[in-house]
Amino acid sequence: MSPHRNEPRTDRLPECRKQDVDDLNCLIGFLAKRDLAELTSDALFARHGVRQVDRLILMGGITTPDFVELAAHAVHGGFARGLMVIGGMGHSTQNLRDNIAKHPRYGIVPTTGRPEADMLCDILIGFLAVARDAIVVERASTNCGTNAAFALQATRQSGVIPRLAVIVQDPIMQRRTCESFLHAWQGEPTVFDCFAPAIPLLGVREGLLAFLEPAHAPYYNMHGFLDLVMGEIPRLRDDAKGYGPRGHGFIGHVDIPDAVGSAFARLEQNYSRHIRPGYASEK
Repeated sequence: MSPHRNEPRTDRLPECRKQDVDDLNCLIGFLAKRDLAELTSDALFARHGVRQVDRLILMGGITTPDFVELAAHAVHGGFARGLMVIGGMGHSTQNLRDNIAKHPRYGIVPTTGRPEADMLCDILIGFLAVARDAIVVERASTNCGTNAAFALQATRQSGVIPRLAVIVQDPIMQRRTCESFLHAWQGEPTVFDCFAPAIPLLGVREGLLAFLEPAHAPYYNMHGFLDLVMGEIPRLRDDAKGYGPRGHGFIGHVDIPDAVGSAFARLEQNYSRHIRPGYASEK
């Protein structure tokens, strides 16, 4: 298992090469999927010819509570009729708890032993003035697959299946989360769009990998961030090890662009330790 993304690591990052930075940013740009330019009614109208989605789906795997504010602004601005907040307790829950606990505004929200959805709802309702009756909550799921399946159960129980929904997730898990929803909801009429709340691209500072946007630095430990980035392509592959139909069957077939596949292959030379055992490419 890869270490928790916020746990300190003492091993050094590999020497940073320009090609590595370009390749990592190629992967990040592919994974941090954005179907809309921004979470606004104008952007939605430009894409779909409507000005409001039925549901904005906020995933508990988000890295920072700052991303909750995007969801609240979207509701208050008329972009979404309502919210669905999803997330129980899984491998990324402690990361969210830690980032809430140290947040200058939301640090008073109780986190110990609590599921992701409940913590996010406390912020939405208690700090950001989102009405409780505008939120459908799913607090039992523990991973991307159950997120989507349990969200469908909760939606059916609410009595309203959305025609159009937008998913907001941690940027690196954005594409896989959307694929999980498309797979689990394939019998429903819902159209899903994705909106990665940030695009955490990398650069070089003093010879080391660093986030181009300094505001992204507190969200991740760099070792943990690389674990996330390097862990996604093997999952998205439609082969015996991947999550697609030829493998675990958690998602549908995903077309991985040649440029992304080539970037990942080059990165495996220096960043193989950031790939889960057994998921590296066959040599």
